[in-house]
Amino acid sequence: MNRIIIILFFIFCHLEVFSQSPVENHGKYWYYRYRLNNNFVKIGDCDGCSLPAESRRLDGTLNWGDGQDWGWYIGIL
Repeated sequence: MNRIIIILFFIFCHLEVFSQSPVENHGKYWYYRYRLNNNFVKIGDCDGCSLPAESRRLDGTLNWGDGQDWGWYIGIL
């Protein structure tokens, strides 16, 4: 049993692992930033403008809840 575990360990150690490159991460950052600014924030200088919305409905209207969950907002930034 121990031999099988050791053999499997060496097989899995030598497998190639694919991860994200810095270029892919940079592209994802700009895509998510675009989505945040264009789909979930109403930009402006009026009362309540430039606050991130909680959700977006299918008809395109933004929905703000009772209170903002600032932890998610800070995480996105």
